[in-house]
Amino acid sequence: MPRVKNKPLVLVVEDDLPMRRYLRIFLTGKGYAFIEADSGMNGLDKAARKKPDLILVDLGLPDIDGLCLTKKIRETSNVPLIVVSGRGSEQDKIEVLLNGADDYLSKPFNAEELHARLQVALRHSHTLKENQVEPLIRFSGISVDLSRHEVFIDDNEVHLTPTEFRLLHALLKKKGKAVSHKQLSSEISTSSKGDAAAYVRVYMTQLRQKLEKNPAKPAILLTVPGFGFRIQFEA
Repeated sequence: MPRVKNKPLVLVVEDDLPMRRYLRIFLTGKGYAFIEADSGMNGLDKAARKKPDLILVDLGLPDIDGLCLTKKIRETSNVPLIVVSGRGSEQDKIEVLLNGADDYLSKPFNAEELHARLQVALRHSHTLKENQVEPLIRFSGISVDLSRHEVFIDDNEVHLTPTEFRLLHALLKKKGKAVSHKQLSSEISTSSKGDAAAYVRVYMTQLRQKLEKNPAKPAILLTVPGFGFRIQFEA
């Protein structure tokens, strides 16, 4: 999966409410996280803010055409995008594929076939090596964009100092494994020559204040007694 211990997030851009409900039930049952948009502009906004792992787009949207939406998304993102539409002509399929869609599925469709195509699209998008940290990670309501150095809790941006971000990044790279005080001190490049553990604890306290719901009883940034810290991902 393209998220560390987390469900792939699918954005469905579809104006038909019964179809959105059907896809929500089916996809959540298959283990996906689900967000939806009932118009092209709403979909474009959510694609930019939520950064889904995969997008399903209907062509017949009420404001902008699904083909136009596909082009706009492709201007800024390489997220896998599948068009699911009642327009079934070969010309429609060719046009959407040439303009950025990764796949095309005609309505009515077999739900299991849709699931299979989603899995294929996600596999193709997973180009990073397994021992690398994903550029965008979601866990426990937190989104971390490593390339942009941005952190969000739900839709609210959390401003971290460069040192706090390096500390978080160092923990994310280990994917839940414990990281020693010494290694963390090296990762965050503390200039002090004093007690590495003490300085790391100071920055960890600051980071917990910003990311934990209850900093006094952390559930995400966990202490490993006598050694260091680790990050707790959702099960």
